[in-house]
Amino acid sequence: LQLLLDLSENMTGKTICVLSDSCAAPIVSGIQKFRSEFDAYLSGARQPALAMA
Repeated sequence: LQLLLDLSENMTGKTICVLSDSCAAPIVSGIQKFRSEFDAYLSGARQPALAMA
């Protein structure tokens, strides 16, 4: 997760391509808001939740 955050930080505002900012934003916000869920999944303590509409 830290690698994803580091890569996102290096992409945001450091290139002339606007797509890098728009790609990094959902990664950063997802990790910030759901860090405990990512950690639980990566440690094997939790199965991924299914998306429902």
